[in-house]
Amino acid sequence: MAKEGTLKTTPGTIIGKAIRDARVARGLTQGVVSELIGRTDGTVAAYEAGFLVPPGDTLLRLGLALKIDLDAVAARLLSQDRQQRRAAAAA
Repeated sequence: MAKEGTLKTTPGTIIGKAIRDARVARGLTQGVVSELIGRTDGTVAAYEAGFLVPPGDTLLRLGLALKIDLDAVAARLLSQDRQQRRAAAAA
């Protein structure tokens, strides 16, 4: 369980953090990224916040535009899933 005041780690938050980290590292605004991938600024903000998970085609566009290592993101998602399953089994 997430501590009070912290966000629960979900696929959306993992993907969102990867998007935000890559965008910030490249000095880009959400507006520039939205233009690169054909989505609105608000949608990019929602991806970064973990409120929305980008569909596959958009995730690929984000990976290309921001040079995100999608294999590393997938590995993080699988690792988190395994941890959650272990925790559920132990409960």
